[in-house]
Amino acid sequence: MDAHLPRGEPEEQTSTSDPSESGLPITTPSQPEEWDWTEVLPDTKHIRLFRSVDWARTRLGPLPSWDHTLRQSTYQVLADSRPACLYWGPEYVAVYNAAFVAHAGRKHPGLMGSGFGDEAAFPELFPFVEPMLELARSTGIAQDVIETPMTTERNGYLEETFFTGSFTPIRNGHGQIEGLYNALVEVTKQLISERRTAMLNAISTGPQFTTRDVCRHVMKCLEMNELDVTMAMMYTIDHEQSDSILQLDGNHLGIPAGHQLLVDNQPLHSSEGLIPLCLRARSTSSPLTLKADKRFDGVEWRGPGGSSQTVSILPLVHGTRLYGFLILGTNPRLEDRVNAQLTNELLRMVSSLLASAVGTQESMKRQKGLERDLAKSDIKIQHLVQHASVGMVHILLDGSTVWANEQYYSIIGLTPRDASKDFSFFSQIVEEDLHIAEREWHSLLEGQENIQEELRMKRMYQPPVGDPVPATILIFGFPYIEDGQITSFMACMTDVSRLKWAENWQARLAQEAQEAKRQQESFIDVVSHEIR
Repeated sequence: MDAHLPRGEPEEQTSTSDPSESGLPITTPSQPEEWDWTEVLPDTKHIRLFRSVDWARTRLGPLPSWDHTLRQSTYQVLADSRPACLYWGPEYVAVYNAAFVAHAGRKHPGLMGSGFGDEAAFPELFPFVEPMLELARSTGIAQDVIETPMTTERNGYLEETFFTGSFTPIRNGHGQIEGLYNALVEVTKQLISERRTAMLNAISTGPQFTTRDVCRHVMKCLEMNELDVTMAMMYTIDHEQSDSILQLDGNHLGIPAGHQLLVDNQPLHSSEGLIPLCLRARSTSSPLTLKADKRFDGVEWRGPGGSSQTVSILPLVHGTRLYGFLILGTNPRLEDRVNAQLTNELLRMVSSLLASAVGTQESMKRQKGLERDLAKSDIKIQHLVQHASVGMVHILLDGSTVWANEQYYSIIGLTPRDASKDFSFFSQIVEEDLHIAEREWHSLLEGQENIQEELRMKRMYQPPVGDPVPATILIFGFPYIEDGQITSFMACMTDVSRLKWAENWQARLAQEAQEAKRQQESFIDVVSHEIR
């Protein structure tokens, strides 16, 4: 039950209403017995409290008058290790064990012997719970309560708890329902863990492109859990400036616009807002927990638990690099130890996200820089290729041209349009040399590192003297390999027609000179013979 409800006083007057009017059968009280049936109960503080209640002034009557069913049910509830409570009779008079005291909160000890709807019990809850109690009584079937949130007073403060239990009908020896047995099993740890895990999982699946994206995503995920995060603000570090500047993310939770805590674009050594405390947290690289003092006046704390007692400052550090700070209001209805578990998880996860985002940004900057350098290098290479005296070409395995410079088209004697056809280069080679070109092409396909060959073209070359002759090119080719596979060929070629003509001219002159010398020597031999 809600422990934050104002504590009531024990009922001072015995009800004069006739129990039979409620419709719930009540066993006629038995005659007092010679022995005190409560003496067998263990001597504990709670049992002494139970025995000290003036039961004669309650609807159940004095202890000696309780019937066998009520006594047995009382034995059971007081011995139960779970939080348990009997709700007996038409007014659902409470008898509960020591484990239930924490759930009774300020209603204890006045709740003992009071009806559920009495002022000393839970009159504000009775209209909501009564239909469930009546249904259990009328059907004889237990009514389950699943994962019900309850504010429990224990460990000196109001604590957020969750319980699963049921209201189980209790019958007497005649089969009549006399009361309900309410036993609870605490599932607080499980539900809080599930709630936090859902939030942490949502954070971990966020974008990691920029720090701004990460901040917005983290704050959006924190917003979904108002119980564990009662306020939040986040700083990131701008490392591109000479002095590290704290930049406040625009999405903050629970802090109204214009609040004194919303300090933006300040250096890390500033004395404004919470920045000095951020610097302290940075020095330890661990969460700094402080009490929510006057600086937090005006904060619109989220969640039903009221203002947070403590605030945690998380230095978002990965390795030795600081990426920012996350400032959180903690759950006021959980132990500091439990809150610390969440802040440590958030510290680890958000730091990793920011580190990844910054790493991605820096990697993209480096990549863009390399692309710019490569683009400049490509421009230089293209300039060189376009103005080189040699022809250059890139050909796919199907014979189509990927690119070529103007010198290539000039050398083979084709326009760019005609040269784009598959194996157009082979069509320009004279028939006698075509088998040489095909042989070298296949040798490259088979993995030869490079080829070098002279080929005669159908294009004619006009020498300085004499008749036109087929142009001659010197070609150097090699395969282009990607992922271990030959995907295309590249080649450089030079028009050596003039050189070949000059070589042939010189060879012919040498041959003619040699022939003239031979003829001269032959003539001399003939003349000498005649003279003799």
